[in-house]
Amino acid sequence: MTALGGSGGRASLTNLAWTGMAVAIGFAGIVVAATAFRWEPSLVGGDAWNYLAAGERLNAGHLLYALGPGDRSVPLAPPYWSVPLLAPPPIAVLWRAIALAGEASMTLWGIAVFLVTAGTAGWLAWRSSPIGRLALALVAMPLALAALSGNAAALVVPLLAAAWTCRSRPWIAGTCIAIACVVKLTPALLILWLIGSRRWTTLAAALAATALLVAISVVGAGLPSWSQWATSVPASSPSPLAVATLINAPTWLVAVGFAVATLVISVAFGERVGFVMAVVAAALATPAFYFQAMALLAAAVATLKPPGSGADNPAERSPDRLIPQGIC
Repeated sequence: MTALGGSGGRASLTNLAWTGMAVAIGFAGIVVAATAFRWEPSLVGGDAWNYLAAGERLNAGHLLYALGPGDRSVPLAPPYWSVPLLAPPPIAVLWRAIALAGEASMTLWGIAVFLVTAGTAGWLAWRSSPIGRLALALVAMPLALAALSGNAAALVVPLLAAAWTCRSRPWIAGTCIAIACVVKLTPALLILWLIGSRRWTTLAAALAATALLVAISVVGAGLPSWSQWATSVPASSPSPLAVATLINAPTWLVAVGFAVATLVISVAFGERVGFVMAVVAAALATPAFYFQAMALLAAAVATLKPPGSGADNPAERSPDRLIPQGIC
């Protein structure tokens, strides 16, 4: 009994040490992020400002991917940001309703994004292992930056985390992936994870939900908006920190590389490792890569569970046993 008690006590102290380290690192990251980028949701040219401008253009019957007379000014930075909106049309369709609140919509959006991000981080930390909390702390700075800037990437994190935790419920997981795909394009790489994991029902649900969301956006923004967006994507150069820029490769080649890596790793090492690879790929493959894009990595923490908690899904494939115990 003494030996067991001593072992349990040492384990508790180790867990406490890991958790304390995670709290310290996470707090430092949040402080640095808050110092470098203060919370100002109505900042001209900020994410909420640009989303509001997009919703207003649609409500006025104007072109979504071009500025015209009477449109809210959106600062451009060609060749990286040569159109007033880089995201696909669905986010602008959502903002048609939000824009009805006027200038206050930016503050409301900023509060909502901040609360969702904080809640997601707290939930991930609560259900994770000590090492998972440390991993979450390491991405605290980009996660805080995404929350402070009001970027929709912060909302993709809970969607991807829910896709993992609800993977035994195909329609929930598939819908989460579909929403993430139409908000930020690169989460579409999770489709390769579904294929590699042979989750065909979830794949069908994701494709069906994506088709429905695209159809809704066509009604809300018009079919020409999609063709304008498709034209604007190759016209915009990848950011200076994008993988495509760093390795001097075409954006499409980087996307294909990440897609193949996600599929191969999902098949070879199981769905848990495959999901982590898909999340990493979704974060790094974007041509509009800025530091806050790393916030997506927080979703991978959903795969890290405390020792002894057991698999949270009996359908996990046997290759997942290659993951060291105590991490998952």
